[in-house]
Amino acid sequence: MNDQQANRDRSVKGSDERGWASWLRLKGPARGRVIFGYCLACILLLVFVASGLPKFSATGKAAANFSAWGFKGGFRLFIGAAEVILALLLLSRYAFHAAYGLAVIMVGAIIVTLDSGRSSSSAVTCLVALMLFMVVRSNQLQVRDKAGLEHDASPSERGGASTLVEGKEG
Repeated sequence: MNDQQANRDRSVKGSDERGWASWLRLKGPARGRVIFGYCLACILLLVFVASGLPKFSATGKAAANFSAWGFKGGFRLFIGAAEVILALLLLSRYAFHAAYGLAVIMVGAIIVTLDSGRSSSSAVTCLVALMLFMVVRSNQLQVRDKAGLEHDASPSERGGASTLVEGKEG
């Protein structure tokens, strides 16, 4: 099916909804899981932005910690930028990939803090929350497949380049 036919089918059926709006048609527990997923994404976004922004300051605690661990300032800035950018992507179609990226950063943080003899409970907590988010996000995609709604997921997250529009493969 070409793009013009898909657009015509959507306009005929009155289903121009994309992204967040398409979830409004879900009912019951499926809608609750979607709301939970977006709430968890917002909380994770706030946590990682609050964690990443102080890494841009050369005089803060993050700078002292990174230098005590033997890392240069550029690495601190890279980690801070990665945390902020990936956190912002948690509310996009690349949320699943952003969660993986943040999980890799958290695993590195756990290893570094344990190696330095400090507690890494906050990093472990963030890692567990990210894993929960990935489970919820994958369940949301399965619900979408069953409901026949159009994906807002990336092609690799869907397992291919095709999209679903009202239950028809395109």
